[in-house]
Amino acid sequence: MKITYKFIGIFIAIILTALLIFKFINNNISEDKDMYSKDYYEKWKQNFVVDVDPNKSKVIDPQRNNITVSEGMGYGMLFAVALNDSVEFDKLWNFTKNYLDEYGLMNWQIDESGKVIGEGSAADADEDIAYALHLAAKKWNNEDYSKAASDMINSIKKYDISSDYILLPGDKWRDNIKLNPSYIAPLYYLDFQNIDGQDKNYWKKVSETNMSLLEKYADKDTGFLPDWINEDGSVEDKDNILGYDSVRVPIRLLSFYKRSEDSRAKNILLKQEGFLNKIGVNNLVAGYSTRGEGLQSYINTTYLASYTSSALIKPKSSLSKELINKLKEDDDNSYYGSSLKLWILLIEEGRF
Repeated sequence: MKITYKFIGIFIAIILTALLIFKFINNNISEDKDMYSKDYYEKWKQNFVVDVDPNKSKVIDPQRNNITVSEGMGYGMLFAVALNDSVEFDKLWNFTKNYLDEYGLMNWQIDESGKVIGEGSAADADEDIAYALHLAAKKWNNEDYSKAASDMINSIKKYDISSDYILLPGDKWRDNIKLNPSYIAPLYYLDFQNIDGQDKNYWKKVSETNMSLLEKYADKDTGFLPDWINEDGSVEDKDNILGYDSVRVPIRLLSFYKRSEDSRAKNILLKQEGFLNKIGVNNLVAGYSTRGEGLQSYINTTYLASYTSSALIKPKSSLSKELINKLKEDDDNSYYGSSLKLWILLIEEGRF
């Protein structure tokens, strides 16, 4: 009996030691992941965020004469709230709200001097800014952010979405209307349903309508969507590519799928993942036609971020692991590529 008790004691000690080792390793892995995104965020800010005054900051594109686009302000606010940077968030929002148009949505392009050079909003930025405000209101219990989010969401409903629930390009697009698949943000519609004062059924219809359009226009083999789709459903040759707009489709779909497990999002991402896996990580290039014909002979950060998001529909696959590693090792410092890189890494870490 004494031998049995002794054996049990040794066995329990081994199990407890193993659990402690596992916890230590797991914590270190988590800390490493957290440290990478935080460090990369600081690098991103250093490269692309500048102070306008002590209370305002803006996101710039150094390769385009330091212009500011509303899209970049949305990214900055999303990244700041994801990484609990309340000071930077407030400064970015203070700049943004100075450039709202008469509909309460941000003018889409500002030059280095602060002059509006692109009037009217871009719906993708409107959604990103509104969603960032919503997240910030919850995270920091801030009533001002909550009201600003509600006001902006109401403006999106009124000016960025058609009477038949299709997302428009922006608040001043009324002629020759096109659909930009990369503007569709189903994760946000999921959260907008549950905001006080919002019509849950309305946002369900927006989500259903636009997800159906993504399903309809995704290539049946590659899952890729075009940059722009004409109002009559046709696609011009120059837009029928996985271009610098539609690279964002898998990023938005992945964040939506991780929350909803939506079958349409999953099927589109699985087709993309299957195509990429067939090509192989080392043979991928920066852009394809929607049918899968390569358009370049090189790869860059923008496309690595997009392909990584597609691959993460299978997070334990060798493809996703290889792409994440390759994305982290990539040192491209372009505004757009760096932004998409940080965005998908934050999604992969579960911060959205």
